[in-house]
Amino acid sequence: MASRAKIADVKAIASLICVAAITLTHVAAGAEPVRSAKVLVVLRTREATSHIRMPSNDPGRPVFIPSQDQSLVAAYKASVRGFDRDPPLIAALTLAFRDRAPFVELAASADRDRYMSGAPLDKPTDAARTEGYDFVLALYDDFVGLASRDYPDADAGLFTPAYYVSYVLFDLTTGREIQRGSVHDYGFKRVDFSAATRNGDLFKQTWPFLCLMNSSEILDELVRRDAIHDMAARVGREAAYPAVKKEIESYRKRLAWRLNPAPGWVERRTHTSFSRLMIPRGNLAQSVRLYADAELLLPALGMAANTVEDFIPLYDRGRARMMPDSPIAPFKDVTAPGYGAYRYVDPDGKPQLLFVRKTSAVTMQVMTLMIDDDFDHLYPLVRGKIEEMLAHSVVGIE
Repeated sequence: MASRAKIADVKAIASLICVAAITLTHVAAGAEPVRSAKVLVVLRTREATSHIRMPSNDPGRPVFIPSQDQSLVAAYKASVRGFDRDPPLIAALTLAFRDRAPFVELAASADRDRYMSGAPLDKPTDAARTEGYDFVLALYDDFVGLASRDYPDADAGLFTPAYYVSYVLFDLTTGREIQRGSVHDYGFKRVDFSAATRNGDLFKQTWPFLCLMNSSEILDELVRRDAIHDMAARVGREAAYPAVKKEIESYRKRLAWRLNPAPGWVERRTHTSFSRLMIPRGNLAQSVRLYADAELLLPALGMAANTVEDFIPLYDRGRARMMPDSPIAPFKDVTAPGYGAYRYVDPDGKPQLLFVRKTSAVTMQVMTLMIDDDFDHLYPLVRGKIEEMLAHSVVGIE
């Protein structure tokens, strides 16, 4: 018994020595103690000079270009003169980081001359590092103003507020660029172009929503491309924020889209590999859209859920925060076996429908029906086609 006790003591001491050695090696390698990461957001590092985007046909291929009608541009500028865009954007970024990367201490400044070089290859100056920041997130306003959301809106002469922003995240310790990207979003309410340019209230009321949407998308990209993991590793927190980029790419390659548009409908690709769109042909395309999304149920994305009931609060948390007066609720006026059906009202007062079902251990299929015009009139007209597409469309992992 004494011999066994001595052996146990020797093993315990050896274990402690190994732990100490590993710890010393970790410190010697330059690992930082666990702490917060200080991030400076440089606002409006570049400011767009165009504020109205108009459709144009270039050899039969529709594109959006800056408006040449200076009277429209002047009217828009006059309608929003004196409006401070920065506070809503700072609040939105603070909220997004708090949700996805609470280890970050965020500050913001519009003093781009102090913190950015302004050279063609724009980089941070020494100012932010001298002031104790670990990272700089530079925002470049590519477009802020009014635009047509898509080609049907352009054909109808409808504008909505829009915000296109590029970003670059810099590590001030290494001097390297961690990630760059761009996001954009549009408002819900669409208005005739003449009225939109002359009524600044439309833009002012929509701007906080655009900031919240784009800030959320920036943070999502930072998480999905492992920038948040890299930032966490810099301050000793990598274990709490694991890398996910390779895992997401693996699932993307295995994603199977088996959408079956109903007769008279067509399928369209979107800007992301995890989303598709089905729209009716003809004039109805201006008012009705059915989006199909594959949502990955990964803990690192904050989407770990085993059931549709567990998933909905996670999926809807961002929208619910932006629209607290419009809770999501079950929707009964549909036949959709296997789906959870839900309804909410967007900021423009129009109902939107969600249809959700689990299609694999790591995917939820989310179908979103958006009806821009009279819902009570149009939904009965398309309900049969929607039910048919829900029944015969599957998105999942092979």
